[in-house]
Amino acid sequence: MKPGKLDNIRIASGFARQIFHVFPHARIAALERHPLTRGLHVTHLGCFPEAGHHFRRRPKGAPQHILIFCAGGAGWCEWRGARLAIQTGEALLLPRGEPHAYGADAAQPWTIHWLHFNGDDAPLFLRHFPAGRPLIPVAPGAAATLTGLFGEAYATVAGGHLERPLVHLSLWLRHLLGVLLFQNASYVPERRASATKDFAPLLDYMQQRLAQPVGLADLARAARLSPTHLSSLFREQMGLPPVAYHTHLRIRRACHLLESTTLTIAEAAHACGYDDPYHFSRVFRRETGVSPRLYRAQRER
Repeated sequence: MKPGKLDNIRIASGFARQIFHVFPHARIAALERHPLTRGLHVTHLGCFPEAGHHFRRRPKGAPQHILIFCAGGAGWCEWRGARLAIQTGEALLLPRGEPHAYGADAAQPWTIHWLHFNGDDAPLFLRHFPAGRPLIPVAPGAAATLTGLFGEAYATVAGGHLERPLVHLSLWLRHLLGVLLFQNASYVPERRASATKDFAPLLDYMQQRLAQPVGLADLARAARLSPTHLSSLFREQMGLPPVAYHTHLRIRRACHLLESTTLTIAEAAHACGYDDPYHFSRVFRRETGVSPRLYRAQRER
């Protein structure tokens, strides 16, 4: 072999100790019709350990969305005219139908867990990935969880590509995407990056005042922000305005009291800062969907 020829070797699969599953078309067709899986289902699944010379190019993209988690080493991706370096602890998402290429770093070939997926609900998850950039960082805790989840997936289909394991795998995928997108401390969507703030001290302030209503001005002083700025940042990061979030905490405390104590509804309301039981009942129903009396009755069954 001529010197330097190894640099031109390109391998799509066939690595030592690899895991490689391509599920039968008939099974995929069944998953597309199944009420539990048509929203989201896995079509390919695998692991390539220390995949030297790994390379794939798809000029027309793939017919499925592709998710790759780099668990070790490094790699690269060409997408939308840019070449991106991929490091250990990063996840790569390539939407279906988009031209791309990717491969292992020559000096530090990557170890990757990967899957292809489709389904009616896939766009709902894709919206949470950063627009215009297919990479997101994965925090160490989330990375350990993802590695464990992929191990569970491999065990699930080790016995064959039957209907029950593939249905299980589809439900597993929702959990995996949930960890990656919503329990990953290293990931803040790009549209929110400029709004990131540590609200832990403010949340402690709220927790210490569950027995009383707290206004926006009080919360803004505690956060050392203007009321307008606090409202914007807090809603962006927490999903609710700050006063509404405090109300949510108070009602959650009321739920705990109704479940675990013999306090009357009026006493539980008072303990959470509601002196008017009728007002408390309206807020409680708005937050939980049921009245305080019905909530307690359901927990006593």
